[in-house]
Amino acid sequence: MTRAEAIAIYHTGQESVVELLLQFSAENEALKLRIQQLENQAAKNSHNSHQPPASDGFKKNKTKTLRNSSSRRVGGQPGHQGQTLKKVELPDHKIVHRVDGNCACGFCLKDIEAAAYEARQVFDLPVIKVEVTEHRSEIKQCPQCGKQHKAQFPDHVTKPVQYGNRVKAFSVYLMNYQFIPYERTQQFFNDIFALAISQGTLANFNKYGYQQLQDIEAFIKQQIIAANVAHFDESGLYVNGKRQWLHVASTTDFTYYASHEKRGQIAMQDIGILPQFNGTAIHDHWKSYFTFSCHHGLCNAHHLRELTYVAEQYLQSWAQDLAELLIEIKNKVEIEKIYHDCLDDKLLKDYNQ
Repeated sequence: MTRAEAIAIYHTGQESVVELLLQFSAENEALKLRIQQLENQAAKNSHNSHQPPASDGFKKNKTKTLRNSSSRRVGGQPGHQGQTLKKVELPDHKIVHRVDGNCACGFCLKDIEAAAYEARQVFDLPVIKVEVTEHRSEIKQCPQCGKQHKAQFPDHVTKPVQYGNRVKAFSVYLMNYQFIPYERTQQFFNDIFALAISQGTLANFNKYGYQQLQDIEAFIKQQIIAANVAHFDESGLYVNGKRQWLHVASTTDFTYYASHEKRGQIAMQDIGILPQFNGTAIHDHWKSYFTFSCHHGLCNAHHLRELTYVAEQYLQSWAQDLAELLIEIKNKVEIEKIYHDCLDDKLLKDYNQ
């Protein structure tokens, strides 16, 4: 608004000025609300919300923890089972280092029997070499009628030349558990085993492994469906360059992964675990989970992040107090569950209060 326009409104009377001030006030409040929303959005990162670390970009915030510092020294604690190498009773090889020289008195020790031995053991990998096993199928001809008979090859031997199951299993392990790309897996086999495996062959190994795991995948899904408590989450990933969602359902013993184009209820229905699950689902209170009729438990890790956000963004001291209380309850449960099935009623009442 220009000065001339403001003066013109002023001369039109008191009501016009009041109406203009109310309009400016409403616009100002709307802008303040929008600024607050943008500041709140900008303040969220992986340590105070459900956002993944990748969303933090190049500006990495210093990691904060709600755990109290321990009085214990750094390193292994008393009673901790270490990982120090221990001698084995039956080593694979023994090398005797003989005393062949002369004593200081001049006596030759070469043929003297050893009175004792001092032993030291070296743990190492054997020389790695690919073994080639040739399968030969006998062909016999009946001397009476001339009919030819041929022995059957094992079911897994289907081609004149092929890779064995150990090579297939090792490559699938490297690519899918250790996350080594195709090119580097190819290089590994060439460097270590002198096997020039093509990337297409590695892809076929993956496909074969996938087909072999269908039964165990169905078994894992059924075990999670039957569990009393299961944990659910979803995270973004790219499949063939397109944004999708990796859904995970897990218990102490089993983990099930499934990728889907959708994040919410449609994907969860298609995956087929939550529609049949009657136990307690632990999750981050994403609204889609509540559309299923199972029991629900909310993840305290997400609560702690959100309480951190409230404490930092709004300077609310109660949020820090509540976060510390949740940590205290967790530590108490860890101790009590060694001896009891639950906390006593008085303690539960105090914590609820």
